[in-house]
Amino acid sequence: MRAIVTHCDKYYVTRVCALVESIQSDVLSPEIFIYTHDHESQELLEVYFQKRIRLIPSAEISEEYEKLQDIRSTRSRMEYLFALTPFMIKFALEKLGATEIFYVDSDILFLGKFSEVEKEVEGFDVAITLHNFDKKLQNLNKYGKFNVGLVYMNNSQSSREILNWWALKCLESTSTEENSDIYGDQKYLDKFDEFQGNVLAFMNTGFNVAPWNSQGMKRINGKFVMPDESPMLFYHFSGLRIYRFVSFLGFSVYSKKPSRAIRKYLYAPYIKELITISKKLSLDYPSDSRKLSFKKCILALYKNDFISNSFW
Repeated sequence: MRAIVTHCDKYYVTRVCALVESIQSDVLSPEIFIYTHDHESQELLEVYFQKRIRLIPSAEISEEYEKLQDIRSTRSRMEYLFALTPFMIKFALEKLGATEIFYVDSDILFLGKFSEVEKEVEGFDVAITLHNFDKKLQNLNKYGKFNVGLVYMNNSQSSREILNWWALKCLESTSTEENSDIYGDQKYLDKFDEFQGNVLAFMNTGFNVAPWNSQGMKRINGKFVMPDESPMLFYHFSGLRIYRFVSFLGFSVYSKKPSRAIRKYLYAPYIKELITISKKLSLDYPSDSRKLSFKKCILALYKNDFISNSFW
């Protein structure tokens, strides 16, 4: 059985809802497992999806893999969530009956069919996603050549060997301090090709488009297209922060300015969808819990890296 796994807490419920609906627009998409990090997200998702997805409290993962409990009190919330990533895949393969797993970050949205991703992994044990940093951002490869936005693993011996190694390394450290060998859960992916087995690095530039690799993307006939003419299949809204009246998009972190087309035809509809989902769930607003520093606010204003939530 093929399955997709993702996760969220109460602050990311609306993003998970948007992700799942974008995947399920492809009627042949695999079953979806969502790990929930609190009671609020569990209850909200039960109401929103009813029987269309499977919900698993993430506490079940730490109960199954006790070493996760040992590190929880010693790490920041973000570093602990990074440590969970390979164990989400392990749990689905070992306890939920899956034989193939696609891990997908909750702040991703599919604009094309998920089956396009499934076609790419045929014949491979593992598949990982390149950051594809823009030419001016090549220095960021020091944080890892690959992004954990989408990871595929099957239940083959070689895949399990890689997965078990990744899980062990994440137990050792998921530090986000600059380091030649470690950055969260993602820099370990650079080592996957050192193992035996068929490991695929997705080469399609329309996969996992994000603020760090969108240079030259254009909108043609109502669709976003990459510089090599590949259509954008899914977008990663990494760095997006939604507040009561304004949303910061996350381009200024990379000293970039989002184009008008990206702001109007990609981010504005997505934010509107999140607000609509929020209303359906009777939530006050999909407001971000993370604070934005004064310096980052000024930079975002300078780069026009924001939109009013009621502007479009």
